[in-house]
Amino acid sequence: MGLEPGAGLPDPRHQDLFDYWHAKCAGRIAPPRQAIDPVDLTALLPNLFIFKVYEEPERDYEPTLLGTALVSVLGRDFTGSRFYEMYHGESAKILRRQYDHVVDSHQPFYAQLDAEWMNKDFISYDRLLLPLSEGGETVSRLLGCSFFTRKDR
Repeated sequence: MGLEPGAGLPDPRHQDLFDYWHAKCAGRIAPPRQAIDPVDLTALLPNLFIFKVYEEPERDYEPTLLGTALVSVLGRDFTGSRFYEMYHGESAKILRRQYDHVVDSHQPFYAQLDAEWMNKDFISYDRLLLPLSEGGETVSRLLGCSFFTRKDR
């Protein structure tokens, strides 16, 4: 989904986060982590996450922040774990491609997803992934926000 400021993401909370992130870009490919002030995002904090991007020895992702709502849904605080400690199976491959896409393209990514990887088929979620860049040339972190909902049966 191509994202633009004020474009109308399905959840207005995601749109607010996207607009905030876009304003912090200030002409860069992505804002640095330091430009994101948690005080500005208090209402979203339970649903926010930040993953550090590692490129060596091979690309990997490590959550450095997981909001309390996410920890509750996941059933565990995965802060400090690596990507494949959190995600498994085919769903992990799909999620990994999405994370890699944001890092490689320097572009935000929005998706509505089933939470198959959690073995909770009654849950779906909407997720926005936003790149952060410390040096202005490569993506060094991913800022994300997920909202989980029960599927209609």
